[in-house]
Amino acid sequence: MSEQRSVSYGLKLPARSLAALTGPESSQWAVGTTALREENEILLLDHDPRTASLRPIRSYAHPEEVWAIVPHPSKPTQVATLANSGGRSCARIFTMEPAQSALQPAGELGTGSAAGAPLGSFKALRWHPTAADQLITVSESRLRRWIIRDPSIDMASDASAGDLHQLWTAAWDQHDHSRLLTAGGSNIQAWDLRTMKKSSEIEAAHQMPVRDIDFSRQEPHRCVSGGDDGRICFWDLRHIKAGQPVQAFLAHAHWVWQVRYNPFSDALLLSCSSDGTVGLWHTPSLAAGGSSTPTPATSAATTPRSVLGRDGGDGKVHSFEDHEDSVYAGAWSTSDPTAFASLCYDGRVTVYSVPQQYRSKGK
Repeated sequence: MSEQRSVSYGLKLPARSLAALTGPESSQWAVGTTALREENEILLLDHDPRTASLRPIRSYAHPEEVWAIVPHPSKPTQVATLANSGGRSCARIFTMEPAQSALQPAGELGTGSAAGAPLGSFKALRWHPTAADQLITVSESRLRRWIIRDPSIDMASDASAGDLHQLWTAAWDQHDHSRLLTAGGSNIQAWDLRTMKKSSEIEAAHQMPVRDIDFSRQEPHRCVSGGDDGRICFWDLRHIKAGQPVQAFLAHAHWVWQVRYNPFSDALLLSCSSDGTVGLWHTPSLAAGGSSTPTPATSAATTPRSVLGRDGGDGKVHSFEDHEDSVYAGAWSTSDPTAFASLCYDGRVTVYSVPQQYRSKGK
């Protein structure tokens, strides 16, 4: 694809969940629909850059509204979903067999040794980065660790976030597997999973609730957050007690639903917002080996968004405005460092390519 070209596919139903899958050679994404009165599905889309096409390759029925799809990090055909079933939140694991038209159940959280416990409403689920039999769920004001013991899934530990917190999301540290970050209100909490206790907290990390967090794959201690204040903030967790981000940008005119580091280069980042746009960010000084000294959060917020990053510095290098509704999710390809997809609530999935001038700089 050339710099400004994109390719889209429209689902028939509204959707809010998008996840990149590991494909043999091509880029693939899974999309989950959220229809109230119709049969929902998880649709697999395949992108071929040679023909600039985005086409469905398989569809799996999923009766409940799909609120999250979380692929297993080492099992390409296995995914976990968070769903809403008649007002009840449920978390299940499925196998997506290529030769099958239905998802194959592989377990449900809360039906093993934890059955009968008040699980609350699931907000997020995260697989352990390397241990195939472990996962974490965020459920209202609780954090739970689960162990998969085929055929059951047992709760291994349970911790309270405190009466004042409503947890929304989580990110598992790719470099230190004993550390997990959660977002509750406008704060960010760091957890030591060996003790299931909070080790530190960034108070007022955003001026409004934090919606998403992501860890850099290349640089230990580095993460990014997005919030309802329209900002994205870069953090160095070695300076978490200072409560100041390494850098902050006024990224969007409305809520930031997702922020995602490029898995191959942390100089590239995408942000998705309910203002209907997708932001592509190029932050070379904040990438591996870059600065880690916190700076005032307002230092970049006053810079006009139209020129951010265009002079070779850190900032937004392109704002994609193809969508006509809130953009709830974005995901980088796991096989192509230059391709990423976004999902609009109306069910439109669009695949973009990183402009040529930022590819070599981002590597």
